Amino acid sequence: MRTTIAVANEFLKLSKDSNLHITNMRRVKIIYLAQGLSLSLLERPLFGDDNIETRKYVSIIPSINNEFKPFKSSHITSKSVVTGNNWKSFLKPKAVDIENKKRS
Repeated sequence: MRTTIAVANEFLKLSKDSNLHITNMRRVKIIYLAQGLSLSLLERPLFGDDNIETRKYVSIIPSINNEFKPFKSSHITSKSVVTGNNWKSFLKPKAVDIENKKRS
């Protein structure tokens, strides 16, 4: 199973190879359809590290929505630099016990 970011990057690569332009809205629709096809045809998810959330007028995938937000409604011109399953760990601060560190 791939990560959501890896799937998004793969679709961006395919679109570049085909000389097609992908916007944020189109990207979400393609990934949404790919996840649905994978679940129905292969009986397994294409990605499992993120959920598809439904909003009033659109579905979003939080990790890739945040990653590609700077492009807004224009064409996405670069891949995500975040890779792997633990992209959220970059955002979470880690607590360090200073007292135990001093004693060691």
